Amino acid sequence: MNDDDSVISRATLSISLAPVRLESPGVVAARDGARESVAPPAQIGRYHVLERIGAGGMGEVFAARDPELDRTIAIKLVHADLGSSSSAAAARLLREAQTLARLNHPNVVQIFEVGTVKGRVYIAMEIVRGDTLRRFAEQGPSIARRLDALQQCAAGLHAIHRVGLVHRDVKPDNVVVAADGRVRVVDFGLARGAAADTAEPEHVEPEPTPPSPGPHTPLSARLTVTGAVVGTPVYMAPEQLRRQVIDPRCDQFAFCVMAWELLAGERPFASASIGELFEAHRSGPQPPARSEVPASVWRVLTRGLAYESSARWPDMAALLEAMQRAVRPRTSRRAAIATAAGVLAVVAVPVFGARAESAPCVELGPRGDAAKARLDRVAALRDHDEPALEVLGARIDAISTRRQQACEGQDAPPHHRCLERALSRVDALIDALARGDDDILDRARAIASLPDGSECAEHSESPAPSVAARAEQARVRSELDRASAELALGHAGRLRGRGAELRAMALATGSTGLQAEALAFDGELAGALGESELARANLREAALQAEAERDDALAASAWLSVAKVSIGQLRDPVRGRDDLRSARAAVVRLGDEGLQERLRLLGAQLSLLEGDVASAREQLEGLVEALDDDDLAPTRWPLLDVAADAAEAAGELDEAASLHARQRRIALAQLGPEHPMLAAIDYNLGKVELLRGQVDASRVALDRALQGWRAALGDQHPDLALVHTALQQWEMHHGSLAAAREHAVRVLEIGRAQLPEDHPDLALAWVGIGAVALLQGAHDEAVDAYARALAIAERAHAPDHVELAIVRLDYAEALLERSPADADLALAQIEPARAAIEAAPGHDPSLLAFADRLRKTALRHRDSNPDAPDVPDAPDAPDAPDRIDPKRPLPK
Repeated sequence: MNDDDSVISRATLSISLAPVRLESPGVVAARDGARESVAPPAQIGRYHVLERIGAGGMGEVFAARDPELDRTIAIKLVHADLGSSSSAAAARLLREAQTLARLNHPNVVQIFEVGTVKGRVYIAMEIVRGDTLRRFAEQGPSIARRLDALQQCAAGLHAIHRVGLVHRDVKPDNVVVAADGRVRVVDFGLARGAAADTAEPEHVEPEPTPPSPGPHTPLSARLTVTGAVVGTPVYMAPEQLRRQVIDPRCDQFAFCVMAWELLAGERPFASASIGELFEAHRSGPQPPARSEVPASVWRVLTRGLAYESSARWPDMAALLEAMQRAVRPRTSRRAAIATAAGVLAVVAVPVFGARAESAPCVELGPRGDAAKARLDRVAALRDHDEPALEVLGARIDAISTRRQQACEGQDAPPHHRCLERALSRVDALIDALARGDDDILDRARAIASLPDGSECAEHSESPAPSVAARAEQARVRSELDRASAELALGHAGRLRGRGAELRAMALATGSTGLQAEALAFDGELAGALGESELARANLREAALQAEAERDDALAASAWLSVAKVSIGQLRDPVRGRDDLRSARAAVVRLGDEGLQERLRLLGAQLSLLEGDVASAREQLEGLVEALDDDDLAPTRWPLLDVAADAAEAAGELDEAASLHARQRRIALAQLGPEHPMLAAIDYNLGKVELLRGQVDASRVALDRALQGWRAALGDQHPDLALVHTALQQWEMHHGSLAAAREHAVRVLEIGRAQLPEDHPDLALAWVGIGAVALLQGAHDEAVDAYARALAIAERAHAPDHVELAIVRLDYAEALLERSPADADLALAQIEPARAAIEAAPGHDPSLLAFADRLRKTALRHRDSNPDAPDVPDAPDAPDAPDRIDPKRPLPK
């Protein structure tokens, strides 16, 4: 996804680093164009290069002259980054190209030689002049010529299979028809040994598919990525999509899709997504009602398109023989009936046995095939994904089981509709996942947040007054589910304005329950887009409407979201406490353990916001200890983060570092080393290590964070300011003030570019400028910077807020460093700051000591002025060091 498609916040990093994706032609062209910018070699092996005639994801193709045999040939030179002679992929490519070189068949492009040059694999082969099978068909050849070309292709595939290889990407663009009518199977970039397990990692990326005329849908683009499903989805067999064992019957399936397209003018399986493709596979193709093609040919192809590979033709030879029989002038009636019966026997096999649906389930619609299709989608995604997909499969199983139990019992219709809605939400997420443009962390969080049907046990709802009204409500719910799935996957940017549309649709149905759902979605979307006040208002209204409808589940979820916005985004403890009180009442009514955990976590965050560290640690007690690191969903990772914050605030720095390191191990195992979430964790770890005095470990972690965030977010994202602030502290600790100033300036530049002028983080940016200026002796600059920070902090915080108190002390210190004559100005800041720190629950004694040291200095300067007013003595505080560095916690 690009920057326009996602909103990235500190709470949730929605960066698309998914390991499997559909590459658009534009992406392929851009990547290949970069590779083509390198001048072609003058010679490859003994061959003299004449010109480049093509390039793709796997390599470049050159026309070359063979001086020994005096002929022009084609040479494919594999890209260095994909086929270095030392790689396992190159070794496999060499073995299988050598096998193909031993194959001499009129319908397979001839390979003359395989070797390596300067560490890169090359393949010398015959040049074939002609059209692809797709372009051949566009010229309008007769049905007889089309059938002849297909039979030649089938013969070539059979020859490839006989030497123990599988093509794996059979399609019209990989078949060439020469001017003399001879057909050759080409492009062996995907060829593998028969019965190859596609789970084997490899780094060979196949060439891109040339775009065909007409709409170029994602399903007709080739999947190309390391260790993933490779091929073109619309031609791939179900087991190939699911990454099960690949064998020649996969090529047979693809051949039949291609043949159907060539003869009927359209593919046998209409689909717009991977999910729809699976459902179409299971349903089977429907031959055209009217066609010049003999019905017996359609029967041959239908068998080759059987969902179960065991039901297809035994091999390409058997299929070819059946096709040849089918196109003869007459076929014995008995043979035709036998063939049709064989196909019908395959189609008629039920998926779930012969058990009929019971009467209460009629309105739920067909379940067996749909449930299997959903599971098939999960299996297809499982090839490139992570343990979270196991959770998705478990969700489907749990909901399906509850639906079956509801059908066998006497549950009321609302229970059935609730379970159907749960499956609808799962289905919507799977369809969104099938597009492959999501981030692994968002994917895991979205899956973990799905329902499992348990919430339907006590579900009740007001029935719609008519069948038409129920149908319209179902349509709006489906739209809500799809939008919610996109939002859960981090696609907030592309959903802008969708909330208002859904609210209007819900309003038109007259259902207040649907209106509450649409309001809740609009609120969540606003929060993801950074529109915090709008988010809180919409979510609060949704919660109130849900309560009026007695929808406790929606009310509890909405109130928790309201509290999250107030506490986490607005950082407003007053409204946060009110919202949390409402959330607590809703959660108590439900008694759901997961919601209770969220409630306690928000309570701890509120306590930290208010400065009550002891209360925060008390609320988290027992939660972190109960976590299972080996099976910890990302939705629960914030427990570790907040627990570390609480430990840090309590001065338990070893505990905080341990919690951050623990979170990093979990994230590394589940997300891999390149995910930007690792940068966020490294930042937290680095700043705690700095506070612990572990300067070397701190620098390692902070450098990792800076590198990771730059790669994922660019140089101007607000999160970069966090790590620059920490690195400024590191440089100050080492006395490198020039380097520290560079980091401070970057923080301010980012803040001014990305934040509103009264944002509290901008105050911290000015504090950074002031801190370096003070150490450099630039007292006027320091006073000016701290004054700017104070002006922002006074607008952003309550008068007794600890953050404001710290900025007051910073400003007071700069005033005292500048001139003893500023003692009265300094005291005017120190007195309220000290009072706020002392009044804060669980206050930091080192901050109080710092305030007292500044107060004594100010009084000493004041005493030199006989006209200054008296200032009462402050109570004793712990001794303060000469300088607390850092004297404030680093920003979160």
